[in-house]
Amino acid sequence: MASSLSGICFNPLKTHLPKPLPHSKNSVFPSKTSPQLVNINAYHQPGVEAGKKAAGEVLALQKRVLAVLNEASCKEPVEPLTLEEVADRCHASEDIEMIFKIIAHMAANDRAIIAEGSCGSPRSIKVVLGECNVDELYA
Repeated sequence: MASSLSGICFNPLKTHLPKPLPHSKNSVFPSKTSPQLVNINAYHQPGVEAGKKAAGEVLALQKRVLAVLNEASCKEPVEPLTLEEVADRCHASEDIEMIFKIIAHMAANDRAIIAEGSCGSPRSIKVVLGECNVDELYA
């Protein structure tokens, strides 16, 4: 005995998909969808612009961090710096977390930075460059 709800239940075998478009090969949607087709303004992307701006700020901070570390690492004796010292010399004490992330990323990738201390305790980290004058590497 069939249920009275069987007529309104979803049956995947009887769903009606749109027919393929004439210029596409067995596809419901064209391979190159026009922005007008889905009502998108391709030039109005505030998230992309915000991402570019944020990335630019991080790269500028990275350049300042490298300059500070280069100055401290190229004098005799080499002066290991804490994160707080790097942030103060970069005039970016409010960006100390980002400075930690920049240094951790560069140390993990052997990009001329040696971090001493425990990454689990960022206050214990002291940083020096592995070699002097790395400005040319990141210009």
